[in-house]
Amino acid sequence: MLKFDIYYGGSMLARWLIIFSILLLSAGCDELAHLSDPPKQLVVQVGKSSNVRDIERILKMRFAEYPAAVFSSVKSKTVQDRIIFTFEKGAPVREIVDFFVSHKGRLVGRTEKGDIWFSDKDIVSASVKYAENSNFLTFTLLEVAAQRIGQLSEHNIGKVLIVDFDGERLVTAKVMAKLGKRFQVDVNKDAKELLLIAAILRSEVLAEKVTVLKNEI
Repeated sequence: MLKFDIYYGGSMLARWLIIFSILLLSAGCDELAHLSDPPKQLVVQVGKSSNVRDIERILKMRFAEYPAAVFSSVKSKTVQDRIIFTFEKGAPVREIVDFFVSHKGRLVGRTEKGDIWFSDKDIVSASVKYAENSNFLTFTLLEVAAQRIGQLSEHNIGKVLIVDFDGERLVTAKVMAKLGKRFQVDVNKDAKELLLIAAILRSEVLAEKVTVLKNEI
């Protein structure tokens, strides 16, 4: 067990900084390592200038889900149809940034005939659950959507429900019981990717795909 002797002179702020630093180091984390990281930029281009502000806000929301460290931050500014993100004191790993930028975030739960039961607009929150070597994507729906899907599922027991994310099929499963406000689907995907999908669903949908012009990460 690590033991430290701390001199308690000086200001209260200084003492707390010392204690906080010791806790970080004793926990074995590398939070302090990013303090000296140089700023890194990501520049994306948007097709419609009217979408720039919303896309800037949504991408910042997504990046905030995966900061490199406690002290990390991201700033942004727009120049006509371009958004310049500057990551200071650490940036998310490139794989995460690429995933957030390349996905609009459209999700649809539908029948084989194409009847839509719910969509990303109905989702209040999304998370990932692990159990018995399976990865589950869990949804919490708006009350009005929960009532709708409850009625639909109750009258379609045994029918197939398909969940698509940005046009890619996530899961095809039989409806085994009445669905409620909160339910989960077993998705055959890597847990890391599911966590990123859940983070996107907790943000908002991008109005359009963006083009990456510069990526220093």
